[in-house]
Amino acid sequence: MRIDFDSSKISTNDYVIVANNRQILAFKDSWQSLNGVSELPKVNTWKGFIKELFELHNASKEHQLINDNLIAKCFQQILGSNISKNKKLIKEIVNNLIICENYLINIESSNYEIDSEFIRWHKEYQDIKKQLNFLDIYDFQKLLLSDPIEFKNIVVLGFDNLYPVQLKILNLFNHQLMASYRSETKGNFLEFKNIHDEISYISNWAKEVSESNLNETIGVICPTLDQHYSMILSQFDKTFSSRLVEIGNKKFNISFGKKFSSYPLISNLLNFYKFFIEFNQTRVSKNTLDKFFQLMSLSTNKNLTKESAELEFEIKKLRRDFLSSKIILDKSTDKKYLGELLSKLQDLSFPHEESHEYWLDHFAKLINVFFSIRDQSLSSSEYQALNKYIEDSKYVNTYQQLTPKISAKTFYLELKNLFDETLFQPQGPKSNIQILGLLEAKGLSFDHAWIMNLTHEVIPGKIKKPKFLSQRICIKNHVQGSSYDLVQQEANSNIQSMMNISEDINGSFSINQFDEIKSPSPLLEFTPAPSTSINAKPNTSFELIDDFEASPYQQSSLKRAINTIRDQIACPFKGFARRFQIEFFDDPVVGIDAFERGNLMHKTLNKIFETIHSSEQLANINDEDLSEIIHQSLSSSFPDSSNNFYSIEKDRLFQILWEFISLEKDRDSFIVLNTEKEFDFSISGIQFKGQIDRIDKIGSQK
Repeated sequence: MRIDFDSSKISTNDYVIVANNRQILAFKDSWQSLNGVSELPKVNTWKGFIKELFELHNASKEHQLINDNLIAKCFQQILGSNISKNKKLIKEIVNNLIICENYLINIESSNYEIDSEFIRWHKEYQDIKKQLNFLDIYDFQKLLLSDPIEFKNIVVLGFDNLYPVQLKILNLFNHQLMASYRSETKGNFLEFKNIHDEISYISNWAKEVSESNLNETIGVICPTLDQHYSMILSQFDKTFSSRLVEIGNKKFNISFGKKFSSYPLISNLLNFYKFFIEFNQTRVSKNTLDKFFQLMSLSTNKNLTKESAELEFEIKKLRRDFLSSKIILDKSTDKKYLGELLSKLQDLSFPHEESHEYWLDHFAKLINVFFSIRDQSLSSSEYQALNKYIEDSKYVNTYQQLTPKISAKTFYLELKNLFDETLFQPQGPKSNIQILGLLEAKGLSFDHAWIMNLTHEVIPGKIKKPKFLSQRICIKNHVQGSSYDLVQQEANSNIQSMMNISEDINGSFSINQFDEIKSPSPLLEFTPAPSTSINAKPNTSFELIDDFEASPYQQSSLKRAINTIRDQIACPFKGFARRFQIEFFDDPVVGIDAFERGNLMHKTLNKIFETIHSSEQLANINDEDLSEIIHQSLSSSFPDSSNNFYSIEKDRLFQILWEFISLEKDRDSFIVLNTEKEFDFSISGIQFKGQIDRIDKIGSQK
């Protein structure tokens, strides 16, 4: 992943503005590949640039610059305290406000073109900002136009189009707009019957290209990544055999963040907090209790898990939608570990209303109790999630100027609302394969690229009309997507941006998506996709066998003798099935099943006693060397895989083997004569092959 630009036109003293955070990373990588290890120019997004200007401006001495979260909080105060009810409306208000500011539409003087309620809300918003000495980023942009400051030379790249307000601000400084590379690539566009075939074909294409071009970058761009994220991730995991591999170890990076509140660690933490609040307010709902018990079932403390399951069973028999804290406590009197937990929650009692700062500190104490339940180390992704919480929780503290004191329930709702609006993605691997959305991909460059789901809804797209602005004022100010002509212009711009992504550009769309029929983009030409995938296997040939004739039995002897004899004793049919190698399928399990774990233990023990041949040799090996022998034996017995389950199993087996070999040291003197000793024998004319795992000589005995 890189961004194309002429580095000879940029000096280390320039200030570079790019379209998004992904382009910042791409610019840094591209700069280093073009200039080697050298000083980087300062690079930032537009918002980061405006914030930096604010710090240099006199306005920063008297005003506080507020972010979009606090803007939304101001409108929430104007509309009322019901956060969940007004969430969509607040989002639409903020979106309309941003459009007006970006296109320099004067809200106060456009009475007939703008909804009167929106104008009223905007006036109240201005009053709140004036009262609290707030400035939002859009206020400061207008202030900058009337009261500019000096700044270094600016280079702008990676943008398709700039808003009118951005162009006006740039004209205040020395700047240069670096145009994107214009590609003459035509592209190869395929039509698939359904979305499953399309994603499967693309994942196989990405794997094949990456294996044959190890150092080249591959971009998979999906304009509807938010809708197809799970399906794409599942298929790529299947193709790259990485379903159970943690994000940081996958061979591809998918750059769609989920709601922070839906991330498992944060979701569990919020559910635990909700239970804590209701428990201390003496009335707990059935839904809250169910989530609390679900959380307890994940605890590593087996006693706590067992007691919680018992309490859950007792409470379910009551069949109540709400339960008092007293009943929960009464039924927990004989449950030591659960009682201790509930006692800790009672000790963290709280007042009716307090400041945001108080609640943040109080929540931090509850987090300590939460982690005492888990009693396990954080994974890399969980550690990043916790750091994200610490970073974002400071935004909640800024709400204090609007509402000095709030209740615990309101604080919970504010915290959940903030996390609902925040996207989170654990840090991905340094991979050559990047899966990202169309907006993220703009301005970037790859050696090979595939753009999927190019339906008529994506290109040219639909007319987008802001809720509180008339279509006339939008068209007059050339608001993006507000008329057919503007939609067509945007579509042409998107197609050119697509072609600029790579010189090897591929695209596709699928007709059937979740039983909904889609049409292709009318601006692109598609050809039918191959009927078989890249890695398709040839058809299997079948042989017809007459039911009354069986194939002759040719095997002269049977392997796995002990298992065969054991099955014959237990059940004649099982013995028959074993002799004729009829396959039995065990129930699927998550991770490594018991059979494979046993085989791994068996192989490792064999490796160890190929190295250690006697009790005398074992007694003379110090702990450090013994540990090394066990680790080496484990490494040679386990498959070469980045699967986390194998890593966990290695640690588990090491502990078991260490204890086992400690017992071996306490045995009488022995010499290992053989390992994996094979032998033959017959029973009733049937030849068997057997294998003895290990034969020791103890004294003069074998």
